[in-house]
Amino acid sequence: MKQINIDRSDIDLLFEGEYALLAQERHRRSSEQTSFIKIVLVGIAVQIGMILVEIINSNSTFLNDIEQEKIELFLYLINGLIVLISVTLFLFWLDHALTILMIDKYLKQKELDTNESGWFAFREAYSRNTKIKGFFGKKLELTRIKIFFFKTAILISFLTPSVVFFFMFIFSSYLESNLPFVKIVTLCLFMIIFLLLIYGIRTWINSTQNVYWTKEK
Repeated sequence: MKQINIDRSDIDLLFEGEYALLAQERHRRSSEQTSFIKIVLVGIAVQIGMILVEIINSNSTFLNDIEQEKIELFLYLINGLIVLISVTLFLFWLDHALTILMIDKYLKQKELDTNESGWFAFREAYSRNTKIKGFFGKKLELTRIKIFFFKTAILISFLTPSVVFFFMFIFSSYLESNLPFVKIVTLCLFMIIFLLLIYGIRTWINSTQNVYWTKEK
């Protein structure tokens, strides 16, 4: 069997190119994640704005040229559309998040395999040596606190549209008096969406522990 001599410089070039591609892919996905969150936050602002319009109209009837039931139905449909968009964006966001975790896990493993101190080694060392007091006086690593706030922001961003929609349809007098069957179906759909969001976020949270959280030595 003919033996192939491989130049070490060729291997180095291969890994350099691979690292460059991974860095580009990570940056692309991270940028899209930020865009998804911005869109969802705009959707939340629209939801809150429409609810305020409904509250003002119910008290002063400044939109008295339009029937109250039509206004409620319009708000209901728009909010449902916002929830659908936010859930779809969440699924894309989750795909990006899990792929980024895979890339980071690979890069971190390469540091361990080559026994070289790179970004992940610096991050863990900094986190272990930089601690602040938590709510109950216990010192916590800065990385854990940073990730906690980030996870809280993600929960608020993607769960809020569904929660707002839930309370809106619960108090919808239009659906209660005209479309009780639709209201029941919508409640079931909301539960499915809510469980999907919770499962996706839980999967992402559990996955981050193996990459970003450090352990006491």
